[in-house]
Amino acid sequence: MTTTREFDVVVIGSGLAGLSTALAAQQLGLRPVVLEKAGCVGGGTTWSMGAIWVGANDVARELGIFDSPESVKKYLRFIAGGEGNSDRILAFAEHAPRALNFFRACGIPFEVVRGVADHWYGRAEGSLPHGRMLETAPFNGSLLGSWRARLRVPPGAAWRFPLSRLVAPGEQLNACCRSALLERAAEQDELCLGVGLAAHFLYQLTSRAVDIETCVAARKLVVEKGRVIGVLADEGTKYLGRCGVVIATGGYESNDALAGQIEGLPKHRSMFCDGISGDGLALAATVGAVVSKINHNLRVMLGVADLLKPGSPFVTVSNTELPNPHGLVVNRFGRRFGDESSFQRLAPALREFDANSRTHINLPCWLIVDQTYIDRFGFIGYPPRAAPASAISADDLPTLAVRAGIDAPTLVATVNTFNGYAEDGVDRDFGRGSAIWNLIKPKGGGANPSLGALKSAPYYAIELYPAAMSSAGLQVDAVARVQDWRGATIPGLYAVGNAATHSEYGVGYQAGHSLASAMTLYGDSDDGGRAGRAVEVLRRPTRGGTLNAHGIRWPGRKRHQSGAAVRRRLFGMFRIGLALIGSATEEAAGRRLRDGPRARTSTGAGLRIVGGAGNHRRRHQQSGDRGTRQAGAHRVSLLERDARQH
Repeated sequence: MTTTREFDVVVIGSGLAGLSTALAAQQLGLRPVVLEKAGCVGGGTTWSMGAIWVGANDVARELGIFDSPESVKKYLRFIAGGEGNSDRILAFAEHAPRALNFFRACGIPFEVVRGVADHWYGRAEGSLPHGRMLETAPFNGSLLGSWRARLRVPPGAAWRFPLSRLVAPGEQLNACCRSALLERAAEQDELCLGVGLAAHFLYQLTSRAVDIETCVAARKLVVEKGRVIGVLADEGTKYLGRCGVVIATGGYESNDALAGQIEGLPKHRSMFCDGISGDGLALAATVGAVVSKINHNLRVMLGVADLLKPGSPFVTVSNTELPNPHGLVVNRFGRRFGDESSFQRLAPALREFDANSRTHINLPCWLIVDQTYIDRFGFIGYPPRAAPASAISADDLPTLAVRAGIDAPTLVATVNTFNGYAEDGVDRDFGRGSAIWNLIKPKGGGANPSLGALKSAPYYAIELYPAAMSSAGLQVDAVARVQDWRGATIPGLYAVGNAATHSEYGVGYQAGHSLASAMTLYGDSDDGGRAGRAVEVLRRPTRGGTLNAHGIRWPGRKRHQSGAAVRRRLFGMFRIGLALIGSATEEAAGRRLRDGPRARTSTGAGLRIVGGAGNHRRRHQQSGDRGTRQAGAHRVSLLERDARQH
């Protein structure tokens, strides 16, 4: 017998996108439920560094760090590489800071990670040396009570240290100091990085008694009269959402078949936990949703798995081992194919395909190192002077090449050329070491710490595997409504976070974009295709309701509400916590206040996904509580309009 449970919003997935959606909904007076198929919460967020990239944010401003929306937009356009949606890019720059303020007002403390520059600082217009990278303060896990045991944590102990400590200048701790710090952090159950970020949001939800259901897998979407109204779970329970269903299931990186089909990279591995398997794409496909793709996604790293250690996790080495001296990366022909110190400059070469041989030119590939490398640095957790058990070794390069299946004469020539570059301190082929992100710290010395000759036998070859962050996702419009193959929206269905195509930052890559986007949502299509402004409409008086402690006016809630009344509040929810992207002209906003919602704009083949920054910028230079109030009330007015349309 099927059990039916009724809510206002059904959220599928418990990573940052799902948790922030639920928190925004609850703060707006709605009743959400979070469904998580695993036995623990946090999703792929807990495996991340927990970095949030927000330009022109108030946290940095309060520290005296100057930034401007214009600089942010210039940098984002560069990052997008021509594959982003210009309106969403502009709107993300405009409204991500307000989403950040909204969650700060909810009680989540964010801090600037000092000393971390933009990835392309000094090479891209609008980039800054600091101020845009944020993280949450360390969280005391004991505050979660029984939920602490149900919070996902990745292998290792890096998540005990805040990002600011890991990247601080001179923070190369010896084993004794690191052990003491780790022991203290464990005693206090300090949760940092992505684990801490998820813990903060989980705590806010559990303290507000929001329903979170673990071990509940969404099997199919429930559709009634052409509208998605809920989810049928595997165990037979039907979860109805009167406002709609939000897919926040992340990408598909841990689904080998799907990742192989979409990414097209041989021997693709996942850098995420199990369960990031494209469930949202499969669910939405059953109701006609379309999947779109960023074609030149630069979010591709290289990594290893110690095959001789059962259960050994896949570990990316692009930002750790590869930039170090006394090593280089070659293909099976024995040739280098890019700058090993910058994974974004390697990524395009990994996709290069040879029409004659019908194979990828640069996959498979190997990291070649000498004994000096092993003695000084170790490898992926192995201490110095200990090589991975799965590494191929030999006393000379020709023998190593034969054992690894690499062209021997070319490998020898490549290493000899590279050694000459190392002596000069200049990589004349690919400029290695000339464009290193300051978060990456090669452990060499001299003028170019990323270059070092390979001269000490034995030599080692370690096969590397590609790991891409999702290039594709559900195609959504300016308010995160999922679209079908004709460009029409699917009523009642929304997608946020990595479940949606990341057209707000295109090819990428800038650390912190993914999580910042998960916290920020998109504007509504209104006024002839112009995106509705996420802040201006909030000034509209709310019938009933009171101001909360943070000065945010929440709507009064009736004991019984019609489906239309609840749907009116859905768009309100969507404008605050998730993506708050979108803008309209001053005249359009004023017209909306005077005359009420307009009739729906056609969403057929001529749909434009827009969001631009518009001339409302003048009205919103003030920050803090005012921006937070504006960020909250706007979602309510959008709900009113959507309900009239349905």
